[in-house]
Amino acid sequence: TLFAQWQAKYQEQYEANTAAFNAWFTNLQGILSNDESALAEIIRLGTYKADKKVILVPIPATGWTASSGYNTKTVAVPEVSENDLIMVGPDVASADAWASNAVLCTGQVAGSLTFRANVPVAVTAMVTNLGNVT
Repeated sequence: TLFAQWQAKYQEQYEANTAAFNAWFTNLQGILSNDESALAEIIRLGTYKADKKVILVPIPATGWTASSGYNTKTVAVPEVSENDLIMVGPDVASADAWASNAVLCTGQVAGSLTFRANVPVAVTAMVTNLGNVT
């Protein structure tokens, strides 16, 4: 099922990123416990992921394709590559329409995202791109 595929991909991403996070956190603990200039180092570490971007992606109500009981739409998002780790949700103004129409981001390739909804709906996605994870 689609849910099982999503769950497997989520678990894969979780496992791949947990080790990196733990290494980063251990490094941060060492800095905080051993260095008077820890604040400067924390600021430096904070800029390490300064390449993250928040992108607002308008999704119009037109151009959706009905398929298997849902509607799908692919939109151009040039700032996203196939290997970027992204988080997708609604912007504040679209939250109600997003939830009531069960909007989901179901696909990611270089330069575009695919969304699914119960019915065609105009919403704005807020995409947080954390950068390449490969």
